[in-house]
Amino acid sequence: MQLKHYQWFKDVICLVLLIGLYFCLTNSNYWLALALMLIAYGLILIAQKKVKGVVLDERDKVLTGEAFRQAVYGYALLATLIICLLSLSPIAKPEYSIIFITFIVSIAVIFILQKLFYIYYQKFAVLEKKKIYIIIGIIILSMLLLGLVRFFSGEDDWICQNGRWVAHGQPESSVPNIECK
Repeated sequence: MQLKHYQWFKDVICLVLLIGLYFCLTNSNYWLALALMLIAYGLILIAQKKVKGVVLDERDKVLTGEAFRQAVYGYALLATLIICLLSLSPIAKPEYSIIFITFIVSIAVIFILQKLFYIYYQKFAVLEKKKIYIIIGIIILSMLLLGLVRFFSGEDDWICQNGRWVAHGQPESSVPNIECK
C-alpha cells in the first residue's frame, strides 16, 4: 500500500468511526462505541504495517505535536466563547449549567492530559517500560483507594446523636425511618 492510499484509508476509517460513535453514544451503547474504537485502531495499525516506505518522520511528529497544541487551544477558545454566549443569552436556562460544566471539565482534562504526556515524553521516555507500568499502577491504585475511601466514608449520611438523626454533609436520602438510639 502506498502512503497516499494509507492516508485516504485512515481518513475514511476515522469518518466512519465518528459516524458510528455518534449513533452509539446517542443510543447509550457505550460498549459498542468502545468496540468500534478498538476495531478502527486495529485496522489503522494493520494498514500502517502494509505501507511501503516511511509513514512518519521526525518532521511529521513535530508538526503533529504543534497541530495538536493548536487544536487544544482552539477548543478551549471555542468552548469559552460558547459558555460566554450561552450565559449572556436572553434565553439562558439553568439547564445550560450542565453544558458549562462539561466544557470546563473537558478543557481542564485536555490540558492536564497534554501536560502529563509532555512530562512523560520529556522525562520518563528513557525509563524502562517496567518502571513506567509500576508508576502507572501506583497512580491507578491510589486513585481507586481515594475513591473507595470517599465512597465508604459516610461523609454525606445521617448520624444518630442524642436520640435524633442529624444530617452529616448533604445526604441524598431522607431521614431514616428506624428509631435512633
